[in-house]
Amino acid sequence: MSRYGKRIVASLLLAAVAVSVSTLAVRAERVALVIGNSDYQHGTPLANPRNDATDVAGALQAVGFKVILGRDLDWRAFSETIRKFSNALKDADDAVFYYAGHGLQVGGQNYLIPVDAKLDSERDLDFSAIRLNFVLRQMELDRDDKTNIVFLD
Repeated sequence: MSRYGKRIVASLLLAAVAVSVSTLAVRAERVALVIGNSDYQHGTPLANPRNDATDVAGALQAVGFKVILGRDLDWRAFSETIRKFSNALKDADDAVFYYAGHGLQVGGQNYLIPVDAKLDSERDLDFSAIRLNFVLRQMELDRDDKTNIVFLD
C-alpha cells in the first residue's frame, strides 16, 4: 500500500472509532461500501485503488462494519453494488462510502468512473459513469439522524 493509502486507512480507522465511541450505549448497525477501481479498459490503469480498497475494507470490518466490497467494477456491477449498499442502509445507523479510482467533475457534478467506461465526450458521462450525488442520495434517504462518512481517494 502507498504511503498515501496508509494515511487514508488511518483516517478511516479514526472516523470509525469516533462513530463507535458515539454509539457505545447502543449496538448500532454499521455498513460500508468500499470500491477500488484500478484496471481501466479505456483509460489509464491505476496502481493502488484495488489494494487500498482491500485494506480499507479490512480495517472497517475490524471495527464492526458490514462491508460491501467492490473491486474493478464495470458499470453494471457498480450499479448492482450500490443497490446492495442501498438495501443494507435501511437498517444501518452508521454508513461509510469509500471510493478509490478515476473520477471527474464536470458542470458542477462529480462522477465515479467504472472500469469499462469509454468517455469520448461529455455526453458519455450520463451513460457510462456513476454520479456521486446518486450514491449520496441513497445514504440520505429515510436516514435522518444517522451518520454518513464519505471518502474519495
